[in-house]
Amino acid sequence: MRVDKTQAGFCSAGAAAAEHFCRSLNPCAKLLSLLIFLTCTVSFGKYDISGLVPLFALPLLGGAVLGVPFGAIFRRSLPALILVGFAGAANPFLDRRCVCEIFSLPISGGTVSLAVLLLKTFLCVSAALLFARCTPTNDVSAALGKFKIPCVIVVQLMMTTRYLETISDEARRVVRAYLLRSPDSKFVEFRHFPHVITSLMLRSIDRAESVYRAMKCRGFDARAYRSKSLPVKISDILFAAVFCTLCAFARFADPVRLWGGLFCG
Repeated sequence: MRVDKTQAGFCSAGAAAAEHFCRSLNPCAKLLSLLIFLTCTVSFGKYDISGLVPLFALPLLGGAVLGVPFGAIFRRSLPALILVGFAGAANPFLDRRCVCEIFSLPISGGTVSLAVLLLKTFLCVSAALLFARCTPTNDVSAALGKFKIPCVIVVQLMMTTRYLETISDEARRVVRAYLLRSPDSKFVEFRHFPHVITSLMLRSIDRAESVYRAMKCRGFDARAYRSKSLPVKISDILFAAVFCTLCAFARFADPVRLWGGLFCG
């Protein structure tokens, strides 16, 4: 039992150290790594499933390091997957050319392209979620400023991220008020949906004005994020270099085929 407790202690200490390392990295290095990962992910062909397989190491290993289960990442990515699934639902009907076989079952090109589209969506969303998990909003804004992103875009992203919960609270209040006035209804009826959306929009605008006035009274400056210092360490450069190298290797070397060739050849 002592050995087991000691090993568990070493594992937890190692996980905590890895999480601290990820959080302490320069946000510019993490943002550059994220952009490289997204570029490599979306650059794969519409039939290239095997090329996307090595990229799943990011949500698996990154989630393990940051303490985010794979199931939680999948649930957070589910809305984007549903939206993209509806957008590409016609692919199996438009592209019926057989491109491969699985257990003698022909698979059309449209089915493969839809699967690739869903995989790309999951990888991009999971990478963004992990990036947001280990990088505070202020550091993200400062990193975007270092990359010369226009101030209007940075402030919009910063305000949306920070006050999205406020809009969610307003939505819950509107729905609760509707249900109290309609005790026989368990959900918002479709014919009342436009009125609920209008009420939510008006309440959100009023709440936004109140928040903005409070921010101005406290000396809010839209360009203050640019003055934040982001020192670059050797570990930041090494992390960005190693991560970008691995992404380039996964993109151009096709590790799955290389691994298969070692055993089949």
